[in-house]
Amino acid sequence: MGRIPKIKPLHLDEAQDMVTHPFTTNVVYPFRTSRRRVTTPPEQDEEEPIQSTSKAEKRKKSSKGITSLADDPSCRKYGNNLPKNLATAVLDFVKTDPFFAPKPDLCTEAVALVAGSLAKRTWNKYSSALAQWEHFCENTQGGGSLPYTDSTKMLFICWCSKRTSLAPSTIKAYLSALDKVSLLTKKTTGGGGGEGKLVLKKLILRGMENLRGERGKTETPTNPVTLTLLDQIRRGLKRDSCTRCTQKAIWALALSSYWGLFRLGEILPKHAETFDKTTDLLWENVMLSKNKVVFTLKFPKVRNDLSRTVVLYKISDQRYCPVKAMTLLKENLQEKGLWHLKKPVFVRNSGKALTKTSFLEGLNRVLRASKGGGEFLTGKSFRSGIPTELGEFPEELSAGKLKVMGRWKGPSFLRYIRNPEPQNRWIYKEVSEFLLKNFLRRH
Repeated sequence: MGRIPKIKPLHLDEAQDMVTHPFTTNVVYPFRTSRRRVTTPPEQDEEEPIQSTSKAEKRKKSSKGITSLADDPSCRKYGNNLPKNLATAVLDFVKTDPFFAPKPDLCTEAVALVAGSLAKRTWNKYSSALAQWEHFCENTQGGGSLPYTDSTKMLFICWCSKRTSLAPSTIKAYLSALDKVSLLTKKTTGGGGGEGKLVLKKLILRGMENLRGERGKTETPTNPVTLTLLDQIRRGLKRDSCTRCTQKAIWALALSSYWGLFRLGEILPKHAETFDKTTDLLWENVMLSKNKVVFTLKFPKVRNDLSRTVVLYKISDQRYCPVKAMTLLKENLQEKGLWHLKKPVFVRNSGKALTKTSFLEGLNRVLRASKGGGEFLTGKSFRSGIPTELGEFPEELSAGKLKVMGRWKGPSFLRYIRNPEPQNRWIYKEVSEFLLKNFLRRH
């Protein structure tokens, strides 16, 4: 009798967790007689549980007192956590597709992505549910399979109530898991069926997202270009060692990109010494007058007439006026003999064109040299500049008008919060004067 421990029932999913992640517990022997000599009054002589101790607990504590933490791939929340019974079932399901079957490497990749779509504990629950269903089939059909229908679900519930100690909430969770598992394990003629493939596709895409941290590159955060940042660039260019012509090209491009929310790839050549006359912005695509400058983009990202034409108007503060900057750039290039109607617009003193890389490198070099600078700019920085500054924008200028200004085709404008290409002078003037007013007020 003394060897009989005190026990308590466990649900199947709790038992699965215990097997997967064992831990030390207290073992109580309620019928064991204490062998200790009584040295205290009877009311204080209570039975103490005999505790099981692991080898790790018996070891002496390290004298160093500091534990060195290490990354353990087996602890990944998302990763290769698919239990064996599910991994086999999913692989068999994928192989039923006639296009996947002859490509074992892609079948394996599909299973790996599915494995990364759900957390480890969720997969363990699914595995327990599938194991319970297989046990149910074995006890009711002698090992044969059962179709997963409403009738067999009810039979499964009654069997669990009669033959197991599972709680109603656990059975409900198992059925929810089996609803999805059944779509990834049944085999039909010509593949797994449309609904099953739809579930599989979603799991594969989710797995790619979850594993992106290990397999993909982390996106570089975007620092938006503001008028304050432009002012640092303006001052920094005056102190920089680059030539006057190059300074004017960088400054004109910075202002035009800021006020026009340009995508740099839409206007700049990919190489400094060559260009593509069919796609790159040339001087013949720029109409420059006293009060405005019009850019005609050949292949904008969003293909419509509104996105093809970008109009920038003269603003009150000439230091940040794109029309003034473009005029000075054109005059300087003409003096140097570098201006040509059929050549790129933004050209350096050497005659080479500004590229996205050289332009951003020049800006970041200037900012790092400036006092309090160091901001890292990317091509998206100009697309995010004005929308970031419009937190205090007047209510009469709705999001719809800002969407028009930024040449956004759909609701991505709200998610991407980058915009302005002026549709008309009134909107442009409202935006520019509002931002200038706030900027000058702070400085």
